[in-house]
Amino acid sequence: MLKEAKFPFNPVCSLRNEKIPGLKSAKRRSGIWRHGSFFVSFVIVKYLSYPMKIVRFFHLFHTNAGMQTRKLFFVLLFLLGGLWQGYAQDIDVQSLVRERHISCHDLAFSASSLIPEYYHLRETDTLEALVYFWEISCGTNEPIFRFKTLQKIENNTFHEGWYPDNFWQLIHDYRQKIEEDTYQHFYFDYEAWEYYETHQGFNEFTATLAGNLKDDKDPEPLEKFYLELYANEFDKAFSLLEEGKLEGTRLDSVYRHEQEAKRRESFVFGGIYGGLWRPSDQLTVIGNQAQMGFMFGTVRNRTLYNISFQIGFLSSQEVYTVVVDNMLYETDHYTGYFIGFETGYDLLNARNRGLFLTGGIGYEGFDAFSEFDQAEYGLSRTLHTLNLNIGTQYRIQFSENGFLSLVLRHNILFYNNRGGTDLSGNALTFGLLLGYGQLR
Repeated sequence: MLKEAKFPFNPVCSLRNEKIPGLKSAKRRSGIWRHGSFFVSFVIVKYLSYPMKIVRFFHLFHTNAGMQTRKLFFVLLFLLGGLWQGYAQDIDVQSLVRERHISCHDLAFSASSLIPEYYHLRETDTLEALVYFWEISCGTNEPIFRFKTLQKIENNTFHEGWYPDNFWQLIHDYRQKIEEDTYQHFYFDYEAWEYYETHQGFNEFTATLAGNLKDDKDPEPLEKFYLELYANEFDKAFSLLEEGKLEGTRLDSVYRHEQEAKRRESFVFGGIYGGLWRPSDQLTVIGNQAQMGFMFGTVRNRTLYNISFQIGFLSSQEVYTVVVDNMLYETDHYTGYFIGFETGYDLLNARNRGLFLTGGIGYEGFDAFSEFDQAEYGLSRTLHTLNLNIGTQYRIQFSENGFLSLVLRHNILFYNNRGGTDLSGNALTFGLLLGYGQLR
């Protein structure tokens, strides 16, 4: 019932049609203009400022770049020739990026493809320069925050002082795109207000890295949260927050603030109900009855307010008698109905599930004769009663707006069929509610 933080918008058009604003296809920007322009500028920043490392670069270039990247050799010569006279001066990276027309689209895809490679090669200096170049050019985005968090945990240098201001949003962005299994290889840039594509292997790389760190280290609770998060064990990660195991951290403070804000909001919902009405005692003559209906209501401050409508439509299990105009008639017809109001309190207060203890009051009854009998013979008899009920609702939120609830009620009934079959007894109702709701 608690709404996760969302991307500002969710693209709904096909990637094949390339209609998402600001979104460029990986296929279209390939070769020298994609990896090329990025790679050249990165080399300039990384190596031209340190002439003694140029020999090392050419060794790395020869052994790891591959045939496609070797095409950059002549471009490198041109750039080196144009910039060699000023190599000893400080290089303005941002101006260089603008001059060479290197966009964050290119940086996102190229850097995310090179980071796993340099990590596995243990090229630490190159890796750090690569991440730094990406970050100063495009800001601290979600993939950068994710990798730097894992890197700091691995190097035992993790602390909360380095968080960007929107770190909580970046956490939610990652969880959302992985859980929804859509646009997993894109992230939203909040400065440019655009989606940028990352290499398809980057998510798998960080998930594997997080899993390995979980196995190899004895992480602190806060570190464990991020390792579970980026290993895609989201329930395990957020259970640390829900259970108060991160109390006193900046992460916990932001989480509690968000929870408190959401508790002040109302979750308005409606849904379709299907279940079974099962009588007891003398009322068993009616037998079990299928029920269908709908519910709508709201949840605010962990409190449920709900209105229900249900009907039952099967014949009675046995023939029963009713009195109409001082005459006793036998019938096996049953058309039941129920309208009621209930309220409840959420005992779990968990992120995507709830357990409500409920109580309610309603009005229920059934028609003893069919519409045909009423029209043909003029027979009409409705039996009705006050309904007092207690029960539970266990609710699972399976998407941002969708949820499934198991609804259980014990109904205290007061049927009085004067002159006819004794219908005293109570009833148990249980069923499923498929619902849709939004925070208001």
